[in-house]
Amino acid sequence: MNRKFTQLGILLNVLIFVTLTLVIGCYKDPCEDIFCKNGGTCIEGICKCPNGYEGENCEIITGYDCISGRCTYVSYYSLTPDYKTYLACQNNCGFNNSECFSTPYYGQQSCGLGSVAVSPTGCCKSTHPYYGVQKNSCYLSCQDAKNAGNSSISYGTGFASNLGYNCINGSCVSGSSNSDYNTLSACLSNCGSSNCFSTPYSGPQNCNSGVAVNSSSCCPLTHRYLGTEKGNCYATCEAAKNAGNSTIVYGTGETSGTNTSGRVIFYLRKDQKCGTITVNLAGLSQNITSFYSSTPNCGAAGCATFSLQPGNYTYTAKCTGFTWTAATISIVSGGCAKVYLN
Repeated sequence: MNRKFTQLGILLNVLIFVTLTLVIGCYKDPCEDIFCKNGGTCIEGICKCPNGYEGENCEIITGYDCISGRCTYVSYYSLTPDYKTYLACQNNCGFNNSECFSTPYYGQQSCGLGSVAVSPTGCCKSTHPYYGVQKNSCYLSCQDAKNAGNSSISYGTGFASNLGYNCINGSCVSGSSNSDYNTLSACLSNCGSSNCFSTPYSGPQNCNSGVAVNSSSCCPLTHRYLGTEKGNCYATCEAAKNAGNSTIVYGTGETSGTNTSGRVIFYLRKDQKCGTITVNLAGLSQNITSFYSSTPNCGAAGCATFSLQPGNYTYTAKCTGFTWTAATISIVSGGCAKVYLN
């Protein structure tokens, strides 16, 4: 009898061992196939990028360039912006007072690797993209070009071929990722300080793959403009203005400090045929305008993504003729909760 119990015990232990082995073997680390660049760290399958980098794999280099007398946020795949922080740019650019005025060059001149076009026939190193016409020299900053005695200064945008243009703080900027306009003329017809002006935000809120637009909220990378009155994120400054916002904030992507917030994304897999779907959470509202067949990451374009302090929140969602039942969602520090509205 004891021998039978002993054999049964051994068999039971073997079964437990095999079961645990199979369970552990089936678990897949969400960071296994994620490769974060530039010092980024993978957390739950998402790259958390250090200051100065963004993108799915932290592959985009961010910073500020002095363009047309303004500190303009830029994001490049292969070039390094002149200034890493907004403050450093302000100290050299003469923000809003035109102490140094450069004219962006958007031509098609090919300059080879590591150089940027500054005229139809001239190139400068990408590390010195300011060209002083009078001295026929290249400079690190607009102020350096001015101090050297140049009165006409052109700024090499960094792209030999046109990748598109974005309207940032009233200026058309070439080469930023996710361009809003295909041509310069299209951008100029919609952009300008007299048409739409946004205020850059560079604060302590860490948004992982998104950009901070105030101390407690984030917007997706593709929708950097926050319309304060409506509380929504927009792809362009003009879209925010046309929606009825008079105070518009541009998420610069520059963040600092410790992240204590968490995020939640609301999404749909198909069009509900009921018009705009609005999600309300913690006094904020965002619209869902896109649909995903699989679960998207926090900050995905066309979804409603919120960044809030940890805690439990009640959300509602509605569109014309239909309202989703109110429910509660838990926000965890550094986490990304995903809510499928079915």
